[in-house]
Amino acid sequence: MQSIESTAEVLVLKILNIYGDKTWVTWAVDMLVAGFDSEHLRILAGEREPFCYSCDMQILIDKVLNELQISYSDETQIIKNYATSLIKKALDGKADLLETLKCLSNIYCETNYAYRCLSVLYAFEDDIYEEWFWGGKKPTQKMIDDEIRKRFREFLLPDNEKEKIDQKPMHLNKMSNKTVEKKEKSGSSDRFWHPRFWDGMTMSAWYKQVVKGKFRVAPSGVAMFGIISALSVLNSGYAALQSLFYGRKIHEIKIEHPPVFIIGHWRSGTTLLHEYMILDKQFTFADTYSCFAPQHFLLTRRWLTPLISFLMPKKRPMDNMAVGLDRPQEDEFALCAMGMHSPYVNIIFPNNPPIDAKFLTLKNVSEQERREWLDGLESFLRCLTFAENKCVIFKSPPHTARIAAILERFPNAKFIHIHRNPYSLYASTFNLWMQLSVVHGLQRSNGKRFEARVFRMFEEMYAAFRDDISLLKPEQFTEIAYDALTSQPAAALEKVYHDLNLLGFEQSQEKFLQFAASQKSYQKNKFHIDPDIEAKITERWAWYIERYGYQLPDK
Repeated sequence: MQSIESTAEVLVLKILNIYGDKTWVTWAVDMLVAGFDSEHLRILAGEREPFCYSCDMQILIDKVLNELQISYSDETQIIKNYATSLIKKALDGKADLLETLKCLSNIYCETNYAYRCLSVLYAFEDDIYEEWFWGGKKPTQKMIDDEIRKRFREFLLPDNEKEKIDQKPMHLNKMSNKTVEKKEKSGSSDRFWHPRFWDGMTMSAWYKQVVKGKFRVAPSGVAMFGIISALSVLNSGYAALQSLFYGRKIHEIKIEHPPVFIIGHWRSGTTLLHEYMILDKQFTFADTYSCFAPQHFLLTRRWLTPLISFLMPKKRPMDNMAVGLDRPQEDEFALCAMGMHSPYVNIIFPNNPPIDAKFLTLKNVSEQERREWLDGLESFLRCLTFAENKCVIFKSPPHTARIAAILERFPNAKFIHIHRNPYSLYASTFNLWMQLSVVHGLQRSNGKRFEARVFRMFEEMYAAFRDDISLLKPEQFTEIAYDALTSQPAAALEKVYHDLNLLGFEQSQEKFLQFAASQKSYQKNKFHIDPDIEAKITERWAWYIERYGYQLPDK
């Protein structure tokens, strides 16, 4: 006797560890009607909402499947069977095409196995209606339905026939992470013991961020989710103690030195410039530990950092830059770890639609939201100033798009903008998001959204930047090129000091030269990007290319 059709669906629920779903009860009833019978199948069929605890349901369901000798060991085949069932219904007109596609896409995002049997569907996601996806055309409903039917029919073909099909017609190939190919291995390999950026969050901060991600934790991310959740309890206690011991002093401290912000797109050289600038001891900065644990680093740094330093990788995951708890870090990670709105929440949930996208520029947020964000930045600045009463030099690419908002709170702030060839930026940024989501994400990253994300965020960032730089006085703003910093670092840094009326270049020049000498062996990543992507960069990032005089690099 063959199992009933809905068995394919409940086995997928089994893979996803979903037990408190009435689908199980409906399936059990249908199995009894179809002639199947067992002791625990009858018990399952009699369950009613609210269901018993999930662990009890899991035990009950395991017993049912074992009694009926229904295997669930081959997870890839189970997902493929269920996908086949859904697709056949959609092609027969018994289910909506787009809703079926969304259901399959959700499974694709939530499992480690779906890519192999659903790879033909990689091009479809929530932004299916975007015109760029359709090669500049406004798609009709018929175009969308025809494309989905075509993909569904290809999926149903035998594997040997699928291999003969060009899987990358027109624009669809551009959604794959193969648009960027890394030419050599670099960066650290992920290990389960490596600290995550979210390990220092308090319970309230962690809850806020996972709510934004709608708790969409893939099976591969369950362990990380559990560890961070457990650590959040400790962090909440440490944060309460820091507030008790230092809260009043932090609140009352006077910020005597306007902060300096290093800005520029991701992978434009902001980290390298930050490394140079903090050699000048007139500055202090946000290091990795303070960004990991922004709400208690003043209390715990002295005794906790020695305990976790040995867990740190030697290099960043995306390149060959050294890392360490005392190395400079992006304050955006601190803001995110404080539970504030930040587009970096997308690193936790890389397969979700954009989260907190409007907080990249702060231009389309309410006055209260902007004030709360600035309060958070000022709070972190006060903690850093309390630790060491010097001028704080921040580094965070999103601040490139927030100059106007930052000036509201810090009208005398200074900004150093670094720029780089945009063709190199695209490839390196794509790799950045991929690597960060793999190491710090709660979902198995598929890269489907990264192309759109890189283009969108660049354009939003520099649209805001163009508007905001007119608000700055000459002594508040300067720009340098990444190539100048790497080829003639002393001259580039002297320009920064001169333009911003900063003192101390001569005293720090020897340190700059020594650091430059130590970087000569540094190996940059090398990438190959799809020619169609290069053409899109030329067209969509024309303002940046023209302003800074960049050209397509020689192959």
